[in-house]
Amino acid sequence: MARRTDQGSQSAAVTMASRGQINSLNDGARGNWIGLHVDHISHRLILPSYRTCEANLHIGSPALLVSGYVARSFDYPKDIRMRNRISRSWFAALAFAAMLTLSAAANASMSGIDHLADNLSVTDFWVNGTGGFQAGQGGRSAPAPALPDEWHPGLTVHVVWHVRDWEHDTGSTHEADVPVEPYSQDGGHVWVHFLANGTVRVVVSNMGPRSPTYPGPHDPIPQKNPWDRYPPRIDWRDMKEHLADIAISKQHCATASDPRNCVKQAREKLLDEQRVDARLYLPRCALITERYISEECERQAEQSMRAARLARRCQAAPQLAECLARKAELRPPKPMRTPETER
Repeated sequence: MARRTDQGSQSAAVTMASRGQINSLNDGARGNWIGLHVDHISHRLILPSYRTCEANLHIGSPALLVSGYVARSFDYPKDIRMRNRISRSWFAALAFAAMLTLSAAANASMSGIDHLADNLSVTDFWVNGTGGFQAGQGGRSAPAPALPDEWHPGLTVHVVWHVRDWEHDTGSTHEADVPVEPYSQDGGHVWVHFLANGTVRVVVSNMGPRSPTYPGPHDPIPQKNPWDRYPPRIDWRDMKEHLADIAISKQHCATASDPRNCVKQAREKLLDEQRVDARLYLPRCALITERYISEECERQAEQSMRAARLARRCQAAPQLAECLARKAELRPPKPMRTPETER
């Protein structure tokens, strides 16, 4: 017989070491026989009511391990129905919220149009604090800021945008209060135009910029990838190259008046040289449309850039082991000995 050990315990397991059959369950409080449910997968007792009970367990085999006692259980059918009802209610509420969100996103979206020069791009912008990501040709959409259902004179939005000059590796942030051009009660997509003269126009329309009936500007929209044409000023070296360049710069700056500043200037010079290499070899790969050929072109460009870095490193420190090995590889082979050369 298994008796309860804790009045407030919520659950306990009755684990059967061998298969058997439980014949009866006695209500210790009232002395009545009540039904039970046995989970044959986990071998746990599930009592049908909130009662403190004691169980008479009769099984065919004496091998029974009682690891605890179910002092409090639940009304199985009623509780499961309640849980299913609550689950369905939560699912319906979440589905309704998702439907409203998708509907709002579909009816109120925003895109940025980049009309700037080929070496410039609007990398990010915000309208009344709502981010629009990168401006381009209008193919990328983001949630639009809240606008009134009816347009009224003096309606403006605050626009902040970041412009990057890929050719000179510089950037600048701008902001302005931009008037929203008149729109109908139907609303529409929010188009933010960044014009070549530095101004911004905000148009709300269901028509796109390439439509003849579009109420906004019809300025040219350049197809450009300035990040491919003007690779950024980044470090292409691996760890081995990096350590070798540090050793060379420290050796050359040992006698300088300010060695720390000398090493810093040497590093900046290396980055400038790598940018020149990248812009010499990589832009031609951006013109290739086939992926496999483009990747092969980029691998060859990286090898060429690595060879250019090694040539400059060997010019600064010819005693390096890799420079000596490279010199041996580039050394012309000795002529073969023939009877004519021996004469």
